[in-house]
Amino acid sequence: MLRYARAVFPGLPFHFIDILLVDEMGATFGCHGIDLNVVGRKKMNHETGRAKVPTVRTLIFRDLHPAAMGNATGIGHADLVRSRVVRKMDPGATRLNALALTTPSLAAIPIHFETDREILDAALSMAPPQPSEKARIVWIRNTSSLAEFECSEPFLEEVAHWKDLSVASELYPPDFDAEGNLRDFVIV
Repeated sequence: MLRYARAVFPGLPFHFIDILLVDEMGATFGCHGIDLNVVGRKKMNHETGRAKVPTVRTLIFRDLHPAAMGNATGIGHADLVRSRVVRKMDPGATRLNALALTTPSLAAIPIHFETDREILDAALSMAPPQPSEKARIVWIRNTSSLAEFECSEPFLEEVAHWKDLSVASELYPPDFDAEGNLRDFVIV
């Protein structure tokens, strides 16, 4: 039964992601604010003894889910966050939960930026030297909603080889508003 559960467990189909944008984090998605299996931040896969896939170079949180009521436990898993996550965070609740989980780093606040343009520029600057058009970027609503997600052009050929994936729309450039932010929520 455990083998079956692992086979049907939701996850991202890619082995390597340069940048993973997550629109919502919070206790609604697990005690770590996200599902660590989805973002590949678990230390080891107990079945194989290897790091859990996918490997995500830069993990970004864009917002804190309202149901979290300020509890941003797990914010420390991110490499970069939007400043609005920090503003919505209740430091007391976040600290208390991180300590209850005996992992104080879950409450550590990563470098944060006001706009998506700033955060993506920072994330792209941390990637190996290459044109930004080649960056492998995946954008999900949260770690519980994986039926649809957006990804950058370098994944297009890879998606064609997966029988359970299909391309739902044409490619388009990131659509930043006047303030330098992307729309909220990848799937409306």
